[in-house]
Amino acid sequence: GNLATSAGGGGGAYKMRPARSTLGPMPPIVEDKSLMFPWFWKYQERVKWCYKHTYTEITVAMVIGGNFLTNIVESTIDPQKDKYEDVFGVFELFFNIVFTIELTVNFYAHWFAPFWKSGWNVFDFLVVTIGLLTTFKVPLPGPFTLLRMMRAFRVFRLFKRVPSLKKIMDSLAKAIPGVVNAFIIQILVMCIYSILAVEFWHDLGQDGYFINENNVTVELQTSRGQDYGHEYFGNFPKAMYTMFQVLTGDSWSEAVARFALHGNQVHISIGAAFFYVTFVILNAVVLINVVVAVLLEKMVDNGDEDMVGAASTMADTSTVALAPSPPDDAEPSCGAA
Repeated sequence: GNLATSAGGGGGAYKMRPARSTLGPMPPIVEDKSLMFPWFWKYQERVKWCYKHTYTEITVAMVIGGNFLTNIVESTIDPQKDKYEDVFGVFELFFNIVFTIELTVNFYAHWFAPFWKSGWNVFDFLVVTIGLLTTFKVPLPGPFTLLRMMRAFRVFRLFKRVPSLKKIMDSLAKAIPGVVNAFIIQILVMCIYSILAVEFWHDLGQDGYFINENNVTVELQTSRGQDYGHEYFGNFPKAMYTMFQVLTGDSWSEAVARFALHGNQVHISIGAAFFYVTFVILNAVVLINVVVAVLLEKMVDNGDEDMVGAASTMADTSTVALAPSPPDDAEPSCGAA
C-alpha cells in the first residue's frame, strides 16, 4: 500500500507513492481502427514491453555470450572447420534462428523509423543478415565472401544489452572528435621524426658494413640480407613503420637504435640518443596520455549528465509524491474569500 508520513506533527499527511517498475505494468491490447491492419498492430505495445523486460535482456545477453564462447571453442579445437563441422553447424543454425527471431520482434516492436534510427539496430540487422546468408550458403562474389567474418562481431551486440558497456561505447563515440585531434598531432610528430630518420640513417650500414665506436669495421646486415639503413630507413614509409615499432617498444632498442648509438662519431651517437628519447617521451608518454585524458573526460562528462538527469528526475518525483493531500472533509476551493 501507500506509505504515509506526517510532517511537523500537526500538518497534513504527506502521501508517498510506492516505487514502480521501470517499464510499468504490461500494457493492454488495444486495437486502433485508424491503422491499416489493426488486428496486426494491436499487440505492438505489449511486444515492446516484453522485449524490453529485464528477463528478456538477460536471456538474449546469455545467448550472445554463448554464441561467442562457441566461436572460441570452434576456433580452438577445429580451426580448419573439418572435424566437427556438423556439431558446430547445429550450434550456428540454433543461434541464427534465435537472433532472427529476436531481430524480428525488435523490428515489430519499434516499427518503422524508430528501429532504423538506432545504430545498434542497424548493426544487428547487418550481422543477422550475414548470418542468414551463411546458413543458406548463399554464394558471394569476390571480396564479399569476407563478410562471413562478421559473425565474430556478434558479441558486440552485448553492448546494447549491458548498460555499463553501452555507456563506455557511447563515451568512446562522443570522444572521437577529441581523440582524432590528439591522433593527428601524434601522427604529425611521427611524420617529422620519420623524415629526420631518413635523412640521418638511410645509408647506415651501406654495402653491409659498419664502423663501430672502436673504429672496427663489422658486418651489418638484417636477417633478410639487406643493408640496415635501407631496410629500416630507406624511405618515408619504411621509416614511418620503424618509428611505429619504436613506439610499441617491440624489441626496438636492439634492432633499431643500438647501431646508431655505437658509431665511431660521438656527436652522432649523442644525437641518436636524444632523437629516440625525445620521440618516446613525446609519443609514448605525453600524447598517448592526452588520448586517455580525452576519453576519461568524456566518460566523466557523461557520468555527470546522468547524475544531473537522475537528480532532476528524483526532485520532480519528490515534488509530486510528497505533495500534501487535502483532508477528506475539505471543500474544494475556487479562490480567496
